[in-house]
Amino acid sequence: MKYERFFFPTAIIAVLALLYTACPAGEDNTSGKDSVTYTVTFDLGYTGGTAPAPITVAAGKSPVSDFPADPVRTTDFLFSGWYEGQTKYTQYTAITKDVTLTAQWEALYTVTFAIGYDGTSPEPIVLKSGESGGILFPPDPVREDYIFRGWHDGADVRYYGTTVVTASVTLTARWLSKEEAFVVTLVMPPFGIDDVEPLTVEKNQPIGDQLPAAPALPEQFTFSGWYDGETQYTAETTVSADTTLTAKWTKAEGVERITARNAGNPVFKFTVPQDDKFGNYTKITVKFLLNDENESTANPVIRLYGSYAVGDFTEQSDRYWKGPPGNYLMFNDNMQKPSPLPKYEWFTVEIPFNLAKFNEGHFDSVFPKDDATGDFYFALGLSLGGGTASATHVTSYMTEVTLSNDDGSKKIVSPGGGFDKPAMIGNAESDITRQ
Repeated sequence: MKYERFFFPTAIIAVLALLYTACPAGEDNTSGKDSVTYTVTFDLGYTGGTAPAPITVAAGKSPVSDFPADPVRTTDFLFSGWYEGQTKYTQYTAITKDVTLTAQWEALYTVTFAIGYDGTSPEPIVLKSGESGGILFPPDPVREDYIFRGWHDGADVRYYGTTVVTASVTLTARWLSKEEAFVVTLVMPPFGIDDVEPLTVEKNQPIGDQLPAAPALPEQFTFSGWYDGETQYTAETTVSADTTLTAKWTKAEGVERITARNAGNPVFKFTVPQDDKFGNYTKITVKFLLNDENESTANPVIRLYGSYAVGDFTEQSDRYWKGPPGNYLMFNDNMQKPSPLPKYEWFTVEIPFNLAKFNEGHFDSVFPKDDATGDFYFALGLSLGGGTASATHVTSYMTEVTLSNDDGSKKIVSPGGGFDKPAMIGNAESDITRQ
């Protein structure tokens, strides 16, 4: 018994000694967890400031509450983060090595505005390098008997809300006395773009950057410039009197077309591929532009005529194909459309194929069968349902006439796509690409 009491404690001591010598230095021998720490050092990235003190973080841990608050530099810089090279560190980033983090800064620029006379100037704005003023940029100021000509820097460069700022700058308002200016009126028919403010140009000076760029047009048209009669005006043209300039455009090059009519309504062609069928399509969508300068009280009614095959047209020539009158598939008085008719306003109408009158037997036209493929021609009409207007009072244009299905996965755009020129209701014309 004495021997056993002596041997057991001796064995325990020997085992503990072995365990102690087997454990690497720096480990917590009671918990088994790594007690290695790393040092995070901070560099402000510029001279003259006081960097935060280094911190010590356990390996694999994130600093959280020990991470320094964002430093503050002068009002010309905005702190954007602590970085090691291109890698950004935050208080939640795990630390796996000794690391030096350098502050990165974004330059801030102040844009100051000077009204240019004894008035109240707009408040300065502060922007990051490479930003534009956007909604912070002040609205155009107003001065009695003067026309505002923009905000200009010392080098006579005009700044807009979209101008990118790369340095602090003072912008001064430029004014033009109304007695020193000519008025240039801009007219842009027939595409409904007639809300352009007149230009005010200093007498006997070029128009400059006030002249608008090319307006957005349907893809089959090309803008060809601003004209006073046969004289084209550009930004370099000197203005020597009050002038009216009219926008002109031409049909896009490389498109060979012929014209089709059906009893005064434009005809549009859709080609259903051989691996498809007409029954997969559920509606025709047409974008109208109406011009009712006489403010009539007529109620516009949409008619869809067809479907026609090429053999249904007579008097075939390079001028037009004329189809039989009437024979409409649908007459609908309940579609969304403006009434009274607007002056230069676009609106879109969808004509679904499930309307009741499509299947009424007394119509002569035959609706395509579900398995039909190939070419189909439809005429679209806008009828004036009474009121004070007659056919010669209202002009109408169409563009982006499409055949499609409800979920949008199938769509065929008519190659006609609209008119080349103004066309009167009752004598409408439309283009169809020659095959």
